[in-house]
Amino acid sequence: MRTGRRRTAAVAMIAAFSLSGAAAAQAATAQAVQWNPQNTVEPITLVSGTQLVMTANTGVEVRCDVVNGNVQAPVAGNPAVAGTVDSSGAPAAPTITDCTNTLAPSATTTVTPSGQWLATATSTGSVDISQASATVTISGTCTITVDNAAVPANGWDNGTHQLTANSTSSFPISESGLLCDGATSATLSGTLQLPAEVTIS
Repeated sequence: MRTGRRRTAAVAMIAAFSLSGAAAAQAATAQAVQWNPQNTVEPITLVSGTQLVMTANTGVEVRCDVVNGNVQAPVAGNPAVAGTVDSSGAPAAPTITDCTNTLAPSATTTVTPSGQWLATATSTGSVDISQASATVTISGTCTITVDNAAVPANGWDNGTHQLTANSTSSFPISESGLLCDGATSATLSGTLQLPAEVTIS
């Protein structure tokens, strides 16, 4: 009986070590992806001649011609996470300007991003965007609020150093104003350009 119990205990210990080893291997794999270089402020812009477009579930679009900002990894010590920063590396939102809209095309459209936006590399070809917040003001018409939006599985290309928004992933929005159209969600499309030294490995 004692021998049987000892064998059972030994098998249980081996199984436990095997499971913990597999979990550790999975964790190591998940942490292996990182942005390069680290601790360097890198500029971001829109790809020349393209637009950043937010499309509401009602079909209304907000189109912007200019995106400027900087990013830096790591964030909170995680080399897989890059965050938007100012030129000195302090957390800061990007700037998005030269915008128009299709709800009231003649109205002035202002986009005001806020907070630090995060870009988490999940593989050498995919990036999750999170903490994306902004207020879209269509003068005299409607105010659209994006609060901590998350857009997973955006495309990354190590050859072109470009980040392409996942236009199939929607995020919630809210509206205020008498002339709003009742939109409750939106998608994002557009491609950002980073310098040649920026890669995911």
